[in-house]
Amino acid sequence: MGREITTAEAIAHQMKSYESEHVQVVAEQNLEKLEGSGHLKYVRGSAGFAGFAAGSFSREEIEHISENMERLIGKRWKEWGSEQVMSNLMVANSEEATILPYPRYCNFMPQTRHEECCFLHFVGTYRFKKGIYARKVTSIVSKLWTEQR
Repeated sequence: MGREITTAEAIAHQMKSYESEHVQVVAEQNLEKLEGSGHLKYVRGSAGFAGFAAGSFSREEIEHISENMERLIGKRWKEWGSEQVMSNLMVANSEEATILPYPRYCNFMPQTRHEECCFLHFVGTYRFKKGIYARKVTSIVSKLWTEQR
């Protein structure tokens, strides 16, 4: 997922098989119920990689979608993780939206091959828990320090 822009309806259908109470999954499962969902696009990307072109959307658009999503999933929409869904919607519906190529740009997962990566994003699970981010950074800095000598 996240390697192509698709429709909000297609993602909602795809996410129906996911059993999760995480707000991102719950919101994605309800995208097809959003007002105007028939013309909305979506990419299941990472807000950690998102870039927004000036003027590509308005505050009113974000507020409108946000109000509609809150009607659909309730106060859950105010939880951490909802910004990911909004970011994905805004990127996908921007003119000339581009998806950064995987694996050059990827999220860290223990099974991911990182050799080809030029930008590695650590999601909270690996950034703040388990100590993996701190160990990786220490290792990379140490390696760079040794190479510079």
